[in-house]
Amino acid sequence: INILFAYTIYKKYRFDKNIIYALIGLALTLATVTLPIQFEGNYITIFWACEAVLLFWLSQKSNMKGFTLAGIIVQILAFISLIIDIQYYAADQVPYVFMFNLNFITGLIFIGSLLSTHWLFSRHDFSFRYFELDFKKKSYRILVFNLALILGYALPLLEVHYKSNAYFTNAGTNMFFKYLYHMLYTSALLYILHKKNNIQRWGNILIAFNMLVYILLGYRLPIYEKEETFYGLMNFPYAFNFHYLSLTLLLYQVWLYVRQHIFEAVPSLTIKSFAPWFVAFFITYMLSVETTTLFLFQTANWPEFYMQKKFVIKVIFPVLWGVISFALLIFGIKKQIKAIRIIALALLSITILKLFTYDIRDVSETGKIIAFILLGVLILIISFVYQKIKKLVVENDKKPL
Repeated sequence: INILFAYTIYKKYRFDKNIIYALIGLALTLATVTLPIQFEGNYITIFWACEAVLLFWLSQKSNMKGFTLAGIIVQILAFISLIIDIQYYAADQVPYVFMFNLNFITGLIFIGSLLSTHWLFSRHDFSFRYFELDFKKKSYRILVFNLALILGYALPLLEVHYKSNAYFTNAGTNMFFKYLYHMLYTSALLYILHKKNNIQRWGNILIAFNMLVYILLGYRLPIYEKEETFYGLMNFPYAFNFHYLSLTLLLYQVWLYVRQHIFEAVPSLTIKSFAPWFVAFFITYMLSVETTTLFLFQTANWPEFYMQKKFVIKVIFPVLWGVISFALLIFGIKKQIKAIRIIALALLSITILKLFTYDIRDVSETGKIIAFILLGVLILIISFVYQKIKKLVVENDKKPL
């Protein structure tokens, strides 16, 4: 009735637009109260999320600040309704259709409502004073944007968790898909920050966090999936095949970190002392575990698994670390970074120490010969290269790098 009345007086009598907006607001208020009575679940959340944006739009068009307050209240109600809807996942009442189910779509609509609110608040003035309290549009704009980022991460992650639990019995596969989604989301976020030249403190913290997650958990998931197959939990090796995608995303993040803290820091002599050590350790660790994963994935049972693992640690690692130390030395010389040259020599020293104290035990004669010959060749090459450019190295050492 209010909508019809507003339409009639606007078309026939051309009343002031504020009266029209007031009638529309009254109609929306009645609809807000009516919806929980007539409907339930996701439909309430969807309606309130859309209504909040409409109220903010009406507030901007009519310059009636009451619509802004009403929009905030309705948006809070929509958020509470969304939290109630999420409980359907815990109750196992969500259809097993990935993404194309009402619960997930409801979450996307609410996130769209938050982003639309952020867009409106960034372009128009919604400040008002109510009961001696000043409403700060900037604070609310930042709040809804951060909430959209959190929900944009949490809701799809919940969907992935729910569906992977239903579709896969292999725990390694199950955990990997959640890790893959985490890497996709954080990489997309860092890409946007990189394009806006805004990778500052929080972006660096996120990159360092993902590197630690890989060191503590991420590298283990393909191996965990393989171990589960020894207990009869067979399935397509999703974790092993798709972990190269997550690895590529992680390397992209590491490249952003290296570019900011090493490459771009060289001209201004602002390289942080721990950055080269941290990155070098991570690269060495990553190449080591990825080599191990590649060898272990070829095994068919536990005895073969442990035998292959021992072979990699005692024979492959010395050669691999020698190659890495040589590459780091060349890179440190080329970029004129003393810290990286020191890291290269330190890694080579660790490799030699490990070879003589641990690796030579219980290794076949063939394995010992191969490891020693390859490592000896690498040491000779490193020595030759270092002597050839010794003068350049000494000159660079005098610079405060």
